[in-house]
Amino acid sequence: RVSSHARPVRPREFWTWRGAGAWGEVRSTGLAHLEARTGPQEAAWPLGQARFPELIATRHRVGELPVWVTATTGLSAQRMAGVEQYVDQPERAGRIELAIARSMPDQAGAELLSSLATIPFGRCTWLGEGHTIGGSPGNYPAFGADKAAVLLTATPPAGSRYPMPDLQGLRRRGEPVTYLWVMVIDEETFRLARGRDARAAVAHLQSNGATWVQ
Repeated sequence: RVSSHARPVRPREFWTWRGAGAWGEVRSTGLAHLEARTGPQEAAWPLGQARFPELIATRHRVGELPVWVTATTGLSAQRMAGVEQYVDQPERAGRIELAIARSMPDQAGAELLSSLATIPFGRCTWLGEGHTIGGSPGNYPAFGADKAAVLLTATPPAGSRYPMPDLQGLRRRGEPVTYLWVMVIDEETFRLARGRDARAAVAHLQSNGATWVQ
């Protein structure tokens, strides 16, 4: 049994670590992981206006394929607020990064990640498997005039044209980091995800030829 005197130790140690220049460690290990799983970094962008927590997005070409993955680094440095209220094992779902794949090396992916990455700590909430962020058709013109929302999933439709890199395997302070892929979806898929579940929405996307590349 853990005594009441011992409970504050881990949070205190965590904030000591964060305040002592942890960003250098978070950034270097995150980028090394992404480069090992995708390819060398080609571009980088800061995310959000606040100085804390530090967040960046980097773009990587997947080998020699005409596919570019843009992913965040920094979200996983601490566990998201509120996740323990909704899942049985918050230590397995509380740390995430976001990723999106494009068939061209543009900034559309980074701009979308910028709007999503500030949600967990800006609103003191969490993002997880199957979560949707709604909008209306036309809000995502870089991804198609009919796109209305985004769906987050660790298992997007793979398709058969390009092999999808496995981004899992990164750990932060002993806990696994889940990379959630951003799928930009139309209004029909959004309604399906909200009305039934994310697995049904992903199956619907796959049956309509959608893949992990946006």
